[in-house]
Amino acid sequence: SDVTGATGDFSIADKIIHTGDTDTAIRFPAANNVSIETAGVERVEITGTEVVFNDTGADTDFRIEGDSDANLFKLDAGNDRIGIGEASPDVKLHVRNDNSAAVKIGGEGGSAYYMEIGQLSSSSSPGFNATGSGASMLFQMGGSEKARIDSSGRLLIGTTTEGESSADNLTIADSGNTGITIRSGTSNYGLIYFSDATSGTGEYDGAIEYKHSDN
Repeated sequence: SDVTGATGDFSIADKIIHTGDTDTAIRFPAANNVSIETAGVERVEITGTEVVFNDTGADTDFRIEGDSDANLFKLDAGNDRIGIGEASPDVKLHVRNDNSAAVKIGGEGGSAYYMEIGQLSSSSSPGFNATGSGASMLFQMGGSEKARIDSSGRLLIGTTTEGESSADNLTIADSGNTGITIRSGTSNYGLIYFSDATSGTGEYDGAIEYKHSDN
């Protein structure tokens, strides 16, 4: 029967069991410890220092629904994967957002700076978008810049200063010997073409060619 009108503390030694379902319970297995079990398996444990989901290693998924996204957060326990906006993540962390960037990293106070990864609003293709007052995308290793794409779309490698204005789309710099290697098959060509069109003979008005088969 129901318990009504109870006041004060209600003490229990170990667990509260669902009537007619003895393997489903709220337990108090130790001091400062509360756990929830279903089908005889612990699903959630709350201790004095942490809340643990699936501590027993059971194949129990965890899902958080948003207002319109049924898989706003999905933990696929059986495959050790996490999905954000994805019901069936196929890698360790799978972030999905159709028709828009999936990930946005950065801050938006004052002069906004952030990076978007995924399908960009200006294109139906996936890509990267860097926005900010500096408006350059930097690539660093060990805290040292190795390359950047600047606000004009120029690629600078080993430098932050573009080359001569009529040939500054790609600048490569080094304090020592500097160059570009074109490696092709032993019987094929290494090529640099000069073009003023996107079709026809204008695509190869001029060329530098090296044929490896006869050097």
